[in-house]
Amino acid sequence: MSGALFDLPDMQRQDSLLALEPVSQKITAKFANPVARVLLNMPQPHMDQLFDYEIPEKYADVPLGARVQVEVGARKVDGFLIERTDLTLVGHKLRPLHRVYSYLAVFPPATYQLCRNIARQQISSRAAVAALAVPRRHARVEKEFDPSPVVHPNWTVPEPSSWNDYPAGAEFLAELPAGSPRAAVQMLPGHNAVDLIIPAVQATLSGGRGVQIVAPTPVAAARYQQKLAVAFPGERIALFTSQQAHADRYLNFLKVLTGQARIVVGTRVAAWAPLPQLGLAILLDDQHSAHAEPRNPYVHTRQILREACDIADAAFLALNYGPTVALAEFAATGWLRQLSPAESKRRTEVAQIMSANDFRLEGLDVARMPSAMFAVVRAGLENGSVLILVPRSGYLTAVSCNACRELARCPYCEGQLEIPGPRALPKCTRCSSQVDFVCPNCGGKQLRAVRIGSQRTAQEIGRAFPGTVIQLAGVGESSAEITGRRIVVATPGVIPPAQTGYAAGVVLDARYLLHANRLESEGYFLRDLAHMAHQVRPRRQKGKILVVGDISNELITVAARWDFAAWSAAQLQQRASLALPPTATWVELLGPQRDIAHLLSTIRTHALDAGRVLTADIPLDALLSGGIHDLIPGMAVLGPRETRAGTVAYLRFPHADREANTALIAAAVRENSIHHSARAVRVRIDPQL
Repeated sequence: MSGALFDLPDMQRQDSLLALEPVSQKITAKFANPVARVLLNMPQPHMDQLFDYEIPEKYADVPLGARVQVEVGARKVDGFLIERTDLTLVGHKLRPLHRVYSYLAVFPPATYQLCRNIARQQISSRAAVAALAVPRRHARVEKEFDPSPVVHPNWTVPEPSSWNDYPAGAEFLAELPAGSPRAAVQMLPGHNAVDLIIPAVQATLSGGRGVQIVAPTPVAAARYQQKLAVAFPGERIALFTSQQAHADRYLNFLKVLTGQARIVVGTRVAAWAPLPQLGLAILLDDQHSAHAEPRNPYVHTRQILREACDIADAAFLALNYGPTVALAEFAATGWLRQLSPAESKRRTEVAQIMSANDFRLEGLDVARMPSAMFAVVRAGLENGSVLILVPRSGYLTAVSCNACRELARCPYCEGQLEIPGPRALPKCTRCSSQVDFVCPNCGGKQLRAVRIGSQRTAQEIGRAFPGTVIQLAGVGESSAEITGRRIVVATPGVIPPAQTGYAAGVVLDARYLLHANRLESEGYFLRDLAHMAHQVRPRRQKGKILVVGDISNELITVAARWDFAAWSAAQLQQRASLALPPTATWVELLGPQRDIAHLLSTIRTHALDAGRVLTADIPLDALLSGGIHDLIPGMAVLGPRETRAGTVAYLRFPHADREANTALIAAAVRENSIHHSARAVRVRIDPQL
């Protein structure tokens, strides 16, 4: 630990030289409310406030939410007009608005409220959140756009259809035209999400309200848009994805903003769509990693939709095959209800899921491909195609020294080595260097496989089943529908559909699907297994799935019973006892250790100013010596630990105290931003643990 760390005071305080209460003054003009309160496009924490400017007479009719330009010092900065008033606390003459780009209210009050709420929850700035919510202006599109209202078709309340397979499903559908029911549906493998989406959308449209549907990937979003276009002729359906051209996305944004399109489909950017009358928000596969925003404010799609539904008093629907502990927490607080399929349906519509361990005699058949696997594949080929799921694409994705079993690493950057293909030299997965391997531990030069990818697996399967067509599926490979009898080797997320469903499925190297160093590892494994079960024929058609690898029987039983809601609820209770998310809030601090200490000191100061009693005044050097210590009562510091990205420490506090404690941390971040101290610390709430 650097000696400079001990020079920091345990409390940081910047006393003002002169404290005066601001006095408001009234601004008069020939028109009402000539003072514009502007949110600047400056994401720095200390600029997260509204700034007052005078509205010139030529801009007297500028509406709230308009895009404007103002002067900040010698700079010209873009922003949004948030409020209009005739009072200001500024003690000098106000600067005028420099420019109004257009009179379109692209940042309506509901969107501003959503951004403000997310910024407060995520310890971010409103400008950083607004950059996600409102796309950049496209002048040509805006100039050519006709904002005239359109006449929408009239829709009637649909029949429940597929919703009848879920207890209380028909009641949920019946509430959608005028109410705001909220539910998380555990879908049956035989159901496609679109079978539930179309009736839900029709019920919402029948009440005159709009729908937004958020899918994890652009491919899935485009597929749902096509299905909805067929189901709802005459409706304009706006597509929002990150792959769209800027002009296309801005045009769709304007259609939604003006009410011309009342169905929105897209990836996580669609969660911000400014529907004037939001009636239903649908979230698909909420455990998919693409739903987590990788940039500030690091917010998850489910949190955006929850806030949007609360603001608009709208309905919410989550559709998943696998479990999700986060939605179980929503259910535990009463925000939504869990809708699981009837037990009789689960028994017949889910494939028979088995563990290879159940067929193994003690001490025998512990190979990567045991005899039970070959029996399942042979039986499946008699009735159709067979799916083999492996954790990773590639050839040999991890290798080790054949003599001492030490994991093989790159001599230049310590990255993990792989063998990308047959007769290929070892290659670093980090720096891509080709390596003539010599083990630094024992001097050995031969390598052995640790993790086998889909390409090598396809080779091995081909040798075991001569004469059978072997198809390799994956990123960059064909995803056309599978017909006839063949063996398909695929990785999670890129399983091509079979025309009549796969007759059987095998999960190889299942232990590597667990990602054992992550909190959500078991949930991700069950999700992958559930998505595979969706592609395999049900038990009533003799569909079977065999799981090969060191996986607990408990997880196999959960999948076989399709009882993910109960498993998620049990996980939630366990995490509550350990103060883990989502029952507790965690905040990641990443940066130089001295800056982290400075931020912790500032948090203490603000806690004292807020009247919090500091019962345990532990010095900063003790706080950052490792372990778990109380920074202030109810907020603990964990760590720090060193990573490749820098020093990482965590703050932890009960979820019930989130609002108060995030406000405290945000105040400390703003102060440090003003004084240019601890600005190198990245603050991220709800990190992946």
